[in-house]
Amino acid sequence: MPRMPREQSHRDAHLQEGRIPYKCLEADIMAEIGLEELNGLEMEIMRREMQVITVRLRALEEQSTAWHHHKEAALFAVLLLVFVASLWLWIHQ
Repeated sequence: MPRMPREQSHRDAHLQEGRIPYKCLEADIMAEIGLEELNGLEMEIMRREMQVITVRLRALEEQSTAWHHHKEAALFAVLLLVFVASLWLWIHQ
């Protein structure tokens, strides 16, 4: 009896239960229908999904930039504190 890859047997188990994994279903659908066969509604849905993804990505990039600025400000404050403490210790020596 030939051995099936684990993913294939896992997919078959889902099919026997009446469930189809979303990732497999999406990949299978895209493999069956080419981009030429997509109608206007499907293209519009894909455009909207891309817009949502783009907005989320932009928000993550802004969050990352803000975190970077906060990290720089905290580092500067710590360095300033170390400098002032060193200066105070040097003066009181």
